[in-house]
Amino acid sequence: MTNATAQLRALVSSHRPGQIITRTTLAIAMARGVAGPPVDTLPDLLSDEQTIVAALTADPTLRHLADRQGDGRLVRRRWSPDEPRRGVLDINNLVWTFRPGTGTEPPRVAPLFEVLRYLRSLSVERLIGIADANLIHTVTDAELLPELSAALDEMHTAPAGVPADELILTAAEDAAPHGGALIFSNDRFRQWRKSSPWRRRTLWRVLVPVRPLSAEGETSAERQFDLGDPGWELRDPPPDRDV
Repeated sequence: MTNATAQLRALVSSHRPGQIITRTTLAIAMARGVAGPPVDTLPDLLSDEQTIVAALTADPTLRHLADRQGDGRLVRRRWSPDEPRRGVLDINNLVWTFRPGTGTEPPRVAPLFEVLRYLRSLSVERLIGIADANLIHTVTDAELLPELSAALDEMHTAPAGVPADELILTAAEDAAPHGGALIFSNDRFRQWRKSSPWRRRTLWRVLVPVRPLSAEGETSAERQFDLGDPGWELRDPPPDRDV
């Protein structure tokens, strides 16, 4: 890695997860001294948007930090292999999301194991599963719940009458000193966003939608899923985002 590339990496790393990366935001980071005194070739890398995109996509370590969206924008990824972050899984939401077949069959635990393996490969460093009290009565393969618990670093079940959402958000917020935990769920937690300043400012940045992919001939959601990109949140910013 050249000195200029290393400095570009430092500039990109200074962006918040989910933040759009532009020539202007990189220049601001450089002016703040994030990367130290710029080497002679760094201004060339920042000369225009196309050059920036080329530099970020050409280097494997930089590709872990930035993701190019369908509209051409560069967005800071929410994690990379050398920036491990904790993850909180909304278990009830995910078992319903990954119902087999056409999505009309009862939910199962089994499809989640492939999701866990994939998250481990992305260096999500600590996986915490949180489920509603009715999970054992919801899934058809409840006998796999002990195995699921063993595959996670922590597994918690909300007491009867207590929404798992509150525990999920609290777990993510408690991990704030570690960069904040990523929340893997298709629930946007709209009703919770104004319940605390941290949620109002941060929830949209840590929420990662996990979606099944449909493929012709597939009868199961196992091994067929996609982690939604940051644009999912950027298109739906939180209320009072500047508070």
